[in-house]
Order: sequence, then structure tokens, then C-alpha cells
Amino acid sequence: MNFARQRIENELRLHFADKPVDNLVRIIPNNEDVMNLKGIITGVPGTPWEGGSYELEINIPPNYPYEAPKMRFLTRIWHPYISPLDGSLCLQDSDNKWPIPMSIYKTLLVIQSWMTNFEEKEPLDMAIFAQAKNSKEIFEKTAKFWAIKYGNVHGPIDQDLERKVQLLARHTKDIDSAVVALSYRNWELPDDVNNEELRG
Repeated sequence: MNFARQRIENELRLHFADKPVDNLVRIIPNNEDVMNLKGIITGVPGTPWEGGSYELEINIPPNYPYEAPKMRFLTRIWHPYISPLDGSLCLQDSDNKWPIPMSIYKTLLVIQSWMTNFEEKEPLDMAIFAQAKNSKEIFEKTAKFWAIKYGNVHGPIDQDLERKVQLLARHTKDIDSAVVALSYRNWELPDDVNNEELRG
């Protein structure tokens, strides 16, 4: 048995033995392959992601724990640290070594903490970060729209934003592409689509 597998099996054994079930952060073991897990993070209260349920893919590299685990969001989310296209994220800064004592559970807690503080590390997506810094109301409205549309958050969706998505989707032929494009454009429709709506 290699060290990475031994380490993660020990982590999981201690986690499920010592900790009660945490409804905010959960690890879902894979009985077939302990090196490939799932994680569930619940949106933090008081944030646009409140009440959401976000699934992550967790891959344990052969050099773990000397190398960071590979994680990405399977549930779409609008956040400066996470790619809105494929859910990828960066846990380890290029100039920092991965802390060996850091467990998968603690890593999920760190990722959850990004929902309340996204100024502690370099953003993955500078455009989303700029929106969050310079247009906070639009950012929070966008993050909430994504949370309702993709993150299983209960509540009324913003009908004006949804209308714009449907208009743009006539051209993109894809709802998700329309959501991404409008989110980056601060929900301003392209001129040709906007003019088409006015004519209609």
C-alpha cells in the first residue's frame, strides 16, 4: 500500500470515528476507490450561497499529503476563486508548499470559508473578482442567481435576469452559455440582442 492511500484511509477512519456528521461539510467515501472521493459543501448563512448544496470532485494525487488534493466543483458556482466554466480551483499557491497536516475535511472547510472571505488569496478569475470589488450589488445578485439556478437554493429567481438569459439563449442555443456570458457582462445584453427585443 502506498503512503498516499494509507494516509487518506487513516484520515477517513479518524474523521468518521471522531466527528459527528456535519451537515455543512461532508465527505462522501467511494468504496470502490478511496483515492477518488466526493465532497458536499453547504452555502454559508448570510451569503448569496446560503442554503445551497455544492458537490465537489476530490482526487488524491500519488504524492499526497506532500501535494495538494485535486478538487473541482461539480455544481456550478459564481465565485472569484472558482472557474464558472469547469469548476476548477487552485488550492496551492505556486510559492507555497502544501501543509502536510492539512486533511481533506479541513480543506473543505477552507473552501467553504471562501464564501465569506475572498480576499485572502489570489483570485482564479480576475473578472469575477473585479465585479465583487467594484460592483458588489451586481456580484451578489449574480451569485444568488447561480445559487438558485444550479445550487438547489429555494427561492424566487430574478425574473429580469432570467428573461435576459432566455433572450440570449436564442442566439447561443445554450442556457448555460447565456448565463455565463451575461454574468461577465454585468447582465447587459449585447446590442444586437437588445435591439431585437426592442423591435419585438
